[in-house]
Amino acid sequence: MRTLCKQCRELRPVLAEVAEEMELHRYITSRPIELYHAVGCAHCGNTGYIGRISIVEMLTMSDGIRSQVMQHASAGDIRSLAIQQGMRSMFEDGMRKVMAGVTTIEEVLRVTRET
Repeated sequence: MRTLCKQCRELRPVLAEVAEEMELHRYITSRPIELYHAVGCAHCGNTGYIGRISIVEMLTMSDGIRSQVMQHASAGDIRSLAIQQGMRSMFEDGMRKVMAGVTTIEEVLRVTRET
């Protein structure tokens, strides 16, 4: 996913409705919540982004996951168990990068949501 240009990114407060919908309280406790946004400058070709970073989701094969696979459980059931066991989804990894000022919510949604 694209990373914000450090030359022109701008810190702005997040609307309460957006913070609630995106469940930003899971990632940050400070109030008001402020996140960086893409602006655009000569350095980034007026896009607000320069460079890319990966977001990852890794499933570790535990005994419980192995058992579900062997029982031909649905992908949803396996995913649910993996998340219970601590797996971080691509969306969550992306949101952590948003909170760190690396990218934007819009960019995370662009690459993680199916249309």
